[in-house]
Amino acid sequence: MKKIIILLIIIFPFLVTSCKKKPVAAFSYEISYNNDNSEAIVLVKNNSVNADHYTWNLFKNDDEYFHLQFCDENPRIALNKSGQYRLELKAFNSKDEAKAQEIFTVLLSNSGSDDPAAPPTASFNINSSNGSFAPTTINCTNTSSNATHYLWTLTKPDYTSQTSTEENPSFVCSQTGTYTLILIAYNSDELSSSLTQSFTLSEPSKFTLSYLKLTKIPMTDGGGDTWDTGLLSGADPDIYFKILTYGGEELYTASTKENIAGTDFPITWYSVNYLLDYNEKYYIKFYDEDGSLDPDDIMANCIFESYNIQPGSTSYTWTSSDGATVFTVGLTWQAK
Repeated sequence: MKKIIILLIIIFPFLVTSCKKKPVAAFSYEISYNNDNSEAIVLVKNNSVNADHYTWNLFKNDDEYFHLQFCDENPRIALNKSGQYRLELKAFNSKDEAKAQEIFTVLLSNSGSDDPAAPPTASFNINSSNGSFAPTTINCTNTSSNATHYLWTLTKPDYTSQTSTEENPSFVCSQTGTYTLILIAYNSDELSSSLTQSFTLSEPSKFTLSYLKLTKIPMTDGGGDTWDTGLLSGADPDIYFKILTYGGEELYTASTKENIAGTDFPITWYSVNYLLDYNEKYYIKFYDEDGSLDPDDIMANCIFESYNIQPGSTSYTWTSSDGATVFTVGLTWQAK
């Protein structure tokens, strides 16, 4: 009989421990303010079960503000600073531990330098360097009020993110698809306000060549002779250009600029307004018009590769490999 009693004494603690349930952490709280609203009292009621000791941590804007450890089961917390707080409870027993947390905001109206800052309002505008086309640079103009510091988060179409703490950041966006931009504006008491904007960038398929400005072109032929003899139409060339497919099909013929001397450059053809395909290759050829008695001379034969243009840009300057021919075209884009 004694052996049985001794055995029970030995194994009883193990039986109790093995039967003990896991703790469940839970609590509620109430916030009250004194008469002049200069102090807040947080009364905490611990609703945990199956626990026999506790650890409390209080954080202000995720920085540890103070720490209560193994003290009151139901703490009373006095606060004299406005801000957002996170109260964390750890409930323990001999078998396990559990956690619970609550986030709350305290707004006080202290006098003097401790007056709470006005609540912030997040606000911003964005501008794209290339319109609605990728790649582009998104420039952010921060118009928030009552804010002292900021956190920007840009989520890209592939769900990766980029952040910035600058007041007016810029983001390079190379992907097509929908982006989400979030601004969180904080005041000096770490109260926050957020604003979210979404925008979509697409890949263009066509562009309109709106004008062509010729800045430089050889004024003599390969033999060093001037283009125009001067016998019929004057000493200086009469210049026009054509746009052709890479296969040689003529698409557009410009009007003629007559008697263009070297001092007349740049010359511009306005209202060209011809629609071309992006990612295609074309010829743009410049001619000296010699009339019906003499075939027109080709002054410059330019291979125009539209895929070298940055989508969304409003103009593009083409330069020959020897630098002898330079022209700029105006661009208007169309999405797919």
